[in-house]
Amino acid sequence: MNNDLITKSNEIIQNKKNNGTYLQNQVVAALIANRMSNFEEDKIDMKFSLNRNELLNMLHKGKGGKDYDTIEEELHNFNSTCVLTWKEKYEREDGDFTYRVVSMPFFKNLAYYEDTQGIEAEWNPEIIPYLRALSSCYTSYTLTDYLKLNTSHSQVLYELMKSYLGQGYITLSIDDLREKLGCNKQKTYKVFKFFNQKILSKDIAEINEKTDITVSITKQIKDTDGKTIKSLLFEIKSKNIKRAWLNEFPTVLLTETEYNKLFHGDLNISLVKQCMYKLHQYLTEHPEKTIRNHYRKIMEYYNAWKNEAQWEQLTLNRKQVQQPIRQHGTISREPSYDLEQIKKDTHNNTEIKGV
Repeated sequence: MNNDLITKSNEIIQNKKNNGTYLQNQVVAALIANRMSNFEEDKIDMKFSLNRNELLNMLHKGKGGKDYDTIEEELHNFNSTCVLTWKEKYEREDGDFTYRVVSMPFFKNLAYYEDTQGIEAEWNPEIIPYLRALSSCYTSYTLTDYLKLNTSHSQVLYELMKSYLGQGYITLSIDDLREKLGCNKQKTYKVFKFFNQKILSKDIAEINEKTDITVSITKQIKDTDGKTIKSLLFEIKSKNIKRAWLNEFPTVLLTETEYNKLFHGDLNISLVKQCMYKLHQYLTEHPEKTIRNHYRKIMEYYNAWKNEAQWEQLTLNRKQVQQPIRQHGTISREPSYDLEQIKKDTHNNTEIKGV
């Protein structure tokens, strides 16, 4: 069982009409990930029990102090207040379609015992289909990424952006976005400038920094006055999509996270470039070979060479005599390198290039 994966129907995510509190959302996410992920149809554990410390551990929170007291307060009325509401298309008996608003709790029953801090719960069977990958219209994300978010509206925006990751973009009206993020009742946020400063820009920055996707927005102006912002175009990209980042090594594919680890961390960039060259050369000369994880292979080279003095004396000129390199305790002959050229190329290519 993958106890870090959360799966929800896109219908729920994209048409949700209410948002739980920040802590409620965390609790539901943790219980979905830890109690429902990848279960088989004939092995559904509808009833389960755990204690408060186990739940706090799922939430990566401490077992004392404020977190301990807050979770107890939340659990007292959790099942009556944590209700999922969404809008869906519905077919009547006569064949006509309409839209209806549906509300249901996540749990059929949920009890909290004050003396033992025990929790007993039973999933609502009617909500199960919306929390499982029953079709192609679903979204999955990790509990680890979700728990990094610090507000209820950043939680909602992250889920929403993840649900549109497959198509890469979505246009939302400002009014619709305010409603989805639960900010439509505050007068301050009716002005886009303040809504953007206090909510939207901060949520996007947090998502871009802490999760597996990056989000950017383009403002779309309303035609009537040429000033009012009517809607926003969101562009969503996955940090886990592998691509070539450096033009000189087109066969070496890395995710954005992997690229940043190599070029924006504490590694010796000149040596990193040399390792990338070695991998690129191998892939070019052996197209029939498959190396799935290019980052891991680069790090294998790096760790084998980082303490060897010879690597700094090599040149990229393959016509020159190859010099022996000690690799994992053995001597092998590798192409030579020009260190100064590597440093020059590195200086010109360390910025992340767009797609």
